[in-house]
Amino acid sequence: LMALGNFTSILVATILPCSIHMIFFKKTLSPVFKTVDVVVIIISFITMVVCTSVSVVNLVKKLKG
Repeated sequence: LMALGNFTSILVATILPCSIHMIFFKKTLSPVFKTVDVVVIIISFITMVVCTSVSVVNLVKKLKG
């Protein structure tokens, strides 16, 4: 359950809003805001992968005993 939470919470809280912001305002966004959106997406994706991986490893350790 923790792995699912790590995956979905970061996705919904940071990656999707930045992606939607870039899609809806693509014609009017300045290069600075595009860069900020991309950097936030990249950092959030890395954080999501690390947190989900740690949760899965802990779950496997707990199930093995």
